[in-house]
Amino acid sequence: MFIPYQDVNPTNSTPYVTISLIVLNGLVFVGQLAYDFDGGMGLSAFQFGFRPASLIHPGSDIPGASPFITLFLSMFMHGGILHIVGNMLFLWIYGDNVEDTMGHGFFLAFYLMGGIVATLTHAFFNMDSVIPTIGASGAVAAVLGAYLVLFPHAKVKTFIWVFIFFMTTIYVPAWLLIGIFVLTNLFWGAVSLAGPDGPGVAWFAHLGGLAFGLLLAIPFKSRLRHAHRIHSRFNHWPSEWRI
Repeated sequence: MFIPYQDVNPTNSTPYVTISLIVLNGLVFVGQLAYDFDGGMGLSAFQFGFRPASLIHPGSDIPGASPFITLFLSMFMHGGILHIVGNMLFLWIYGDNVEDTMGHGFFLAFYLMGGIVATLTHAFFNMDSVIPTIGASGAVAAVLGAYLVLFPHAKVKTFIWVFIFFMTTIYVPAWLLIGIFVLTNLFWGAVSLAGPDGPGVAWFAHLGGLAFGLLLAIPFKSRLRHAHRIHSRFNHWPSEWRI
């Protein structure tokens, strides 16, 4: 098992948006727990999760809130503690540097649009599905795509645990960790096209968000090159931290 938990890639600004998004996701999750406690296990996901069929086939007798509400709200909902902790951990690791490069306002718009594009990608490949989809992973995948473009060689501290006999921390380049994420989603996405069996994960939402992040980050790569030339961001950082 390997768990990335921190990148070695300092920022010049406080990641207000990243922190706010993590807090908002946490508050929504607490609200889900209260909603489900009163109404039954999974009721919040059943009511407010995004269902592709409700958007593709408007007017159909499909339970749940309006697809235009769930399209936005579902990206802040999660199906359990491991679900939200995993997504927020990745957002914390990679989001601060992307926000630092894009700026607070643009990063917020980027994150929200990434989540919407991811959800719509899932809908495109599952037009008749009435299974509710929730989670921030599509938006977080957009952040991973942007990080892959902007900081491919940044080192990420990763905890390695092999059974109970071997535990250590190693430094892994971001391109390798995110590359594993991409290949995993490509594989299971292809499997999901062949049949309904397999893990209940919106693989194409991840891929759609990732592609969105890759494309939107390209213009910001030149901003980093300019910063390198004039030493406006990196001149006080240790050489091993430089990109």
